[in-house]
Amino acid sequence: MKLFSILIIILSFSLPAAASKKSDIGASKITIKEASNGIDLKRKRRMAIGAQAAGSLGMGGVMLELNFDPTVAISIGYGGGEGFQAVAFQGRYILGGDWLLPYAAIGYAHWATSGRSSKIETTRPNLLGERLLTDDEKQQGEFGKHLIYPAFGLQLMQLKGPYAGFSFYAEVLVLFDAFHFLAAPTGAIGMLYYF
Repeated sequence: MKLFSILIIILSFSLPAAASKKSDIGASKITIKEASNGIDLKRKRRMAIGAQAAGSLGMGGVMLELNFDPTVAISIGYGGGEGFQAVAFQGRYILGGDWLLPYAAIGYAHWATSGRSSKIETTRPNLLGERLLTDDEKQQGEFGKHLIYPAFGLQLMQLKGPYAGFSFYAEVLVLFDAFHFLAAPTGAIGMLYYF
């Protein structure tokens, strides 16, 4: 959660750098890439950085999104939780909308222990220990999970003004363990800044 807070603070202070200044005989004018709708914004700004809490990144992490097409995006994220690290890849398809964009996604996440060798008794997030770990993995204290997930979400886009390019989203997803046929429904919230 500290990483999530730090990223939000950095992005908030870097906003004025996203605007370009032009001078007209003694007067300065600030121009910002504004858009008429969310798809138009993604057409103008092809990359985004941000942070996510929960979901495919465990307790939280950072993300990078690339828009190859205004309705199709690929993202990569790095995060984790108590005693494990997570890497996730996601393909997202925008279903339409204006400033509120519904989307469908499919992704892959790899969750693996990092330096733990004792028995696992509690986990953060709780769904890891309750739904995804087998008894053998809990006893050994080590795991490597290959998770495939479908997701549906809503993305709120700021289209105009000094905060144009900021986006907040919420999604629901079901993490499926590819090898043990275990499933865990969960959700995620996050923010992205498109530049």
